Amino acid sequence: FYYLKIAAIQEFREQFNKNKYNKLGEPKGQFKKAATSQTEGVFVLVLGESTNRLHFGLYDSYPRNTTPKLTEIKDQLILFKDAISPHAYSLGALTKMLTLGNYEAPEDKFKGTILQLANTAGYQTYWLSNQRPIGVFGNGITKIALAADKVEFITVEIAKIAPQYDHELLPLLDKALLEPSAKKFIVIHLIGSHTDYKNRYPESFNFYKNLSTDKTYTLAKKRIDQYDNTIRYQDSILLSIIQRLQGIKNASMLYISDHGEEVYNSINFAGHTDDMPTKDMFQVPMFFWYSDTDELKKHSVNTTKPYMTDDLFHTLADWLQIQNKNIDLNRSIINQRFKPRKRMILDSIDFDIKFKSKTP
Repeated sequence: FYYLKIAAIQEFREQFNKNKYNKLGEPKGQFKKAATSQTEGVFVLVLGESTNRLHFGLYDSYPRNTTPKLTEIKDQLILFKDAISPHAYSLGALTKMLTLGNYEAPEDKFKGTILQLANTAGYQTYWLSNQRPIGVFGNGITKIALAADKVEFITVEIAKIAPQYDHELLPLLDKALLEPSAKKFIVIHLIGSHTDYKNRYPESFNFYKNLSTDKTYTLAKKRIDQYDNTIRYQDSILLSIIQRLQGIKNASMLYISDHGEEVYNSINFAGHTDDMPTKDMFQVPMFFWYSDTDELKKHSVNTTKPYMTDDLFHTLADWLQIQNKNIDLNRSIINQRFKPRKRMILDSIDFDIKFKSKTP
């Protein structure tokens, strides 16, 4: 299996040389030596998948406490109340979140990624993923991932190998934390709450369930239970990551989902698609955790301001304390200079006008 995985990644490297998307996989891209950062520490970006903010218990807007472990340490988190994604599918969202591209200038994604910027600033960069590197929606994200110094995919689409559970990523994080670099930027890409929900958590996390044959237990109720189990499982994974970072000087973690998920709230549907957008497909959970409480207080900015994650590149650069001419601090949600802007989902629809509400 190990050799199959390496062969798949090598095949991607060869394919990327045939089109301009390969620029996103180059170690430094256009940034070259134009970025600096004197900061030392461990910065972990955890990318969730299809996580609905309404169902994320940390926000107190859902009758079930689907995040019991994170709720216990809520006072240690900077929880952003009004973050949305620009798209309702991973490729569209992440190629804006992790690059200079945004709805005003989507082609700017080819100008550089946060991994390339971090590389030029002296960070040891990692991409640890439980997403398939091969497939229609995986290719573009994999091209971004390959700019990292060290890339690990624990799931590859060979012989229909099913995705692993997300806790299988934790040993890879342990290994990265033991390496001697003083500056680390680690991206962990979860399979999270992606369909089919029942395959995203081990049996020990089958918490919400109804085993009766009662006809009132509909398919929708069953899927909601399974979806909420994926959130409880993510809750455990996120706490495990935080526990590994405790005690490390200047360690911090940012969790954010690529996009949300419709789970029978607005329409009779479970999933996500740009073709029939609903509010829940775009609203995402987002929070920071810092090992240094002074840093936590320092970044205690207004967490209720409306934010769209096509500006995440600038927030990440600010978090990593990187200086570069391409960084706009007006677009960083953790900066006092942050200025809310129109949130145009799908490149043309004003989210706040369409859904007439900015809060969960």
